[in-house]
Amino acid sequence: MSLSLLIPFAIYGLNLFNGRMRQCNDGNSGIINLKDCVLEYASSPYQWNMLAPRQVSNPYYSFDDFGSSIFILFQIVSQEGWVDVMWSAISITGVDTQPAQDATNFNAVFFVIFNLLGSVFVLTLFVSVFMRNYTEQTGVAFLTTDQRAWLELRKRLRQTAPSKRPSPLKERETWQRWCYHRAIRKTGMWQRMMTTILVFHLLLLCMEWGPTDYVWAQIRGEIMEAWLLVRVPNRAVDYLFLALTIFYAFNVVVRIIGLTWSRFRKSSWDVYSLVTVTGTIITAGLQLAHPWDRTYGVLHQLFLVSLVLLLIPRNNQLDQLFKTAAASLTAIANLAATWFVLFLVFAIALTQTFGLTRFGANETDNVNFRTVPKALILLFRTSTGEGWNQIMEDFAGIEVPYCNIGETFLDSDCGSANWARALFIAWNILSMYIFVNMFLSLIYESFSYVYQRSSGLAAVSRVEIRRFKEAWAQFDPEGTGFINKKDFPRLLSVRETFDP
Repeated sequence: MSLSLLIPFAIYGLNLFNGRMRQCNDGNSGIINLKDCVLEYASSPYQWNMLAPRQVSNPYYSFDDFGSSIFILFQIVSQEGWVDVMWSAISITGVDTQPAQDATNFNAVFFVIFNLLGSVFVLTLFVSVFMRNYTEQTGVAFLTTDQRAWLELRKRLRQTAPSKRPSPLKERETWQRWCYHRAIRKTGMWQRMMTTILVFHLLLLCMEWGPTDYVWAQIRGEIMEAWLLVRVPNRAVDYLFLALTIFYAFNVVVRIIGLTWSRFRKSSWDVYSLVTVTGTIITAGLQLAHPWDRTYGVLHQLFLVSLVLLLIPRNNQLDQLFKTAAASLTAIANLAATWFVLFLVFAIALTQTFGLTRFGANETDNVNFRTVPKALILLFRTSTGEGWNQIMEDFAGIEVPYCNIGETFLDSDCGSANWARALFIAWNILSMYIFVNMFLSLIYESFSYVYQRSSGLAAVSRVEIRRFKEAWAQFDPEGTGFINKKDFPRLLSVRETFDP
């Protein structure tokens, strides 16, 4: 189906732009007819003044033949470089004439229509085909609505642990009981206060701006003076963040005392809060002790931003999405591992093929295939479609006389048009089209049920899960996750557990 769209557009582009994108490399001499593009002109490569021969040529793309036409349209489908091709098309003035800016603006319609049909329609078909095949392979496509809801509920129940109840009152201190109730209640004054503090923390971070910390410090000081009606130092916000962090630390201490350490460390969010709050306090002290050290400042800002993630478990929708992602982490990791093997194979192949090739216009000390780690980074970039065709043309166009061919392979720094196009196109199809769409299919399959709440498929809400945990804790006060067989009917008979 994709080819049935590419071929007609390739033929149409061949008729529209055949031989019309050629241009003279001397664009400042007033040449109109390309037959006058002869002799030499004053060139300044790298700011060196020298004479260079005039030459008529196409860019790295053209519509001069059917193969070139369908090849550049294949590249445009990946959404890379199509703007350059469109600008060349709207600069066309005729056959064998020098292009001029905005000479034929109507030619842009061709690329707009092709983008709508090719890039949007065809790529969406790719995604839908992979989603269909993936759901058929996993069996999800053959499940009824109720069966699908049951499977998604099982994912959530696997991540649900019973709440640990406190010991009898005579064995517990009043302070410990107070901490326990603050820790297990998901609603109430304490939880609303912590949510408000986190939201204020987020808004305070959003007030950060450039260009200099000094200007921002002055403005922040004036804002604080307006709020508090007192004189405050320029670094007031730093102390305010420290005060907020102390609140977070107090909340962590309350949860550790109320839940006990054995129950506290079972929650990933509690462990995360302990690490981030501790790191924030340490880096805040280092920043206040060394205010001009940028390393401590950046590290402290990273910890401050990481605290904002604590808003996720406080929102039912965000928490559900996060837990669904965690439940699907195994499948995502398996697919990522398979993709990484493909990364290694192509990284080694490209390093062996172009490790000695000299750099073109788009290669630098970091963007190249000289080593496998750099090749992995460049392949990851091209998996998103970013600049893959320009890099491909660099390695394809470095041939004699622009390179040296030695007696052995190690003495040559030339590229190869055949190998460049074969390897880059294969990587583009396998990684950008197949594996990226497999990731989309996996994520869609994992999260589709979450977005079907409006259709009535979400049989169990987060509030009901909490009630279930509280009822379970009556028969499993230590939070082991197991109850006696005789207690199971009693669990189901607790009126507060389930709706009728």
